[in-house]
Amino acid sequence: KVIKTALHTFKDNPKFQQIKDSIFYLKHNIVKPCPVTPSELNESPNVDLHDSKEGDETKLHNTLDPKKITLVAAGSSTWPPFRKDIKIINNFAKSIKNNEKIDVICIYGLEAHASDTWPLEYTYQQPNSIDLKTRLRYCNEIKSNLQLTHLNKWYVDSMSNNFQNEYGYWPAKFFIFQGKYLLNVGEPTNNRDYYDVQDIILKVKELASNMKWT
Repeated sequence: KVIKTALHTFKDNPKFQQIKDSIFYLKHNIVKPCPVTPSELNESPNVDLHDSKEGDETKLHNTLDPKKITLVAAGSSTWPPFRKDIKIINNFAKSIKNNEKIDVICIYGLEAHASDTWPLEYTYQQPNSIDLKTRLRYCNEIKSNLQLTHLNKWYVDSMSNNFQNEYGYWPAKFFIFQGKYLLNVGEPTNNRDYYDVQDIILKVKELASNMKWT
């Protein structure tokens, strides 16, 4: 409430405009390292998701084939790096179309820079999803708008944001699973804001070439 009042009261004050970005950062930045430690011995949290087609409820583990290395890409339309990276993931999915060891799924979730909370004027804008119907629409729109024709398995985070709460994907992260086990997390390190998605693709290929069949 205080921030909204200040934004209105001092909207024409040049000095206030200089600190506005810092205010938004402090209020809305919820980035954190993935709290789940990769392990081949301990099962990963099995969170609620929804299928992107009809919104049917499912569980994360139900989407993961134990006989494959699965790359999971999680993010939203309002995070510019994710819009770029998901196109790279789409090309990767095309290249492994007939690969029996690798699978790719995508999870659409919390907006990184929703227009009604933390807008970025130079990128794609839309408000936060207020219900499951809206989140499903956003998910299907990114597929069509970016022509992600080789990414066929899409899910959305629950409206309780269970996947975010357990795995901390915001604003975007990449995960590698084999069945119920989280093997690797692709996320920025050393105070970097950006992760090179090619690194996770290389790791997927490496794990698939050495995977243990169950």
